[in-house]
Amino acid sequence: MAARSPDGFFLPFLPDSEKPPHIFTFTFASAIFAAIRGIMEEKMIRNFVLAAAITVIAGIAHAEEPIVGNWKTAAGDTAVIASCGGSYCVTLKTGKYAGRKIGTLAGTDGSYAGEITDPAAEKTYSGSGKISGNSLRMQGCVMKVLCKSQTWTRL
Repeated sequence: MAARSPDGFFLPFLPDSEKPPHIFTFTFASAIFAAIRGIMEEKMIRNFVLAAAITVIAGIAHAEEPIVGNWKTAAGDTAVIASCGGSYCVTLKTGKYAGRKIGTLAGTDGSYAGEITDPAAEKTYSGSGKISGNSLRMQGCVMKVLCKSQTWTRL
């Protein structure tokens, strides 16, 4: 004769003379919970790996441009180039014109363009910067014809 579980389910493969139905129900529930726990652990591991990958990718994506940092100008002053509003601001930190913003450049991967100001003449020129190793070649031009260049060194 077939057995019935305490909640009324028909259990055809468990004879009445065997273990009581509540033991089968407990064993069956334990197996289900173990399977669920295994699935949850697998999902947790998968989520952890995904979060780690996203963190690494975000770090790579937000790596600073090579122009960002401290530079020694041709005059021997220190200029700081930092990210500002989607571009890069050039500010003198030492020398006669310390604290003065002397340029704004935009670009990526070592090639930048924008405006450069000569603090002594107080004139602003069309400018560009090109990174090569620890050197930054700055160039200012009037109408893109008359240009002056100088090389800065990373500090």
